[in-house]
Amino acid sequence: MFTDSVQYQAPLAQGKSGFLQIIPAANAVHSCNLIIYVPSAQASNNPVFDATVQMWYQQAPTIPPSGGTQPTKDSPAVFTITPNSDASGNLFGRATFEGLLSGDQPLVYTAAIDAASGQIDIPDTLLENTQPSVMVSPTQRYFTLEISTEAVDWTTATFASVEVLVNLHVAQGSAPSKPGDTPPQRAFTWNKGEQGIKYLSYGIQDGNVVSYDWKANYITPGKPVQSNSATGASDLILNIPATPTS
Repeated sequence: MFTDSVQYQAPLAQGKSGFLQIIPAANAVHSCNLIIYVPSAQASNNPVFDATVQMWYQQAPTIPPSGGTQPTKDSPAVFTITPNSDASGNLFGRATFEGLLSGDQPLVYTAAIDAASGQIDIPDTLLENTQPSVMVSPTQRYFTLEISTEAVDWTTATFASVEVLVNLHVAQGSAPSKPGDTPPQRAFTWNKGEQGIKYLSYGIQDGNVVSYDWKANYITPGKPVQSNSATGASDLILNIPATPTS
């Protein structure tokens, strides 16, 4: 129950069917597992002793009721993870970050990993809000794309929604992508009046090169779909054009 001055927009549900739909509470909790896993073959050459992980929101989500404060850069959630060795010589350790499901505010992740080869520092890395897990590894990194429709003026737009389709392509250095390096297509939708930035995160290996193809469909019920598209993009911010070209 909120006061008249408070507004809350529930997360958009896509691709759902059936008679039951669940709308998450405004302050629904989302867990993100922080995992150290080093296979025995790597652990024998460069074992990881421990890692200090910090996580916070790029901007503190403003979601009623307040329910306490969420971690920020000035006051992050801090985890010290010490992996243990199993019978096969694999190293494994885990911690859990408890955040909010709603709000579309990206997480920021950084880590200092102590390994036999020395300390590896992972710089501040954006992650989409619903990231289910983070692999804390000397070689694991994350590519995050920001997608924005802020150029769209809904007061004059002749369409009712914008659907953005993104296909990522991952290559090792200058080598071409392999079939296994092609993540599934992701879709994002803004309905009339909605603004803001959405985020797409994908785990890669240190040194991988990521590019993407995108298509924006401008949808008006009962009329042909118009679109914009591009291939081979590499910018970390995708600004969707205000109007279609075809």
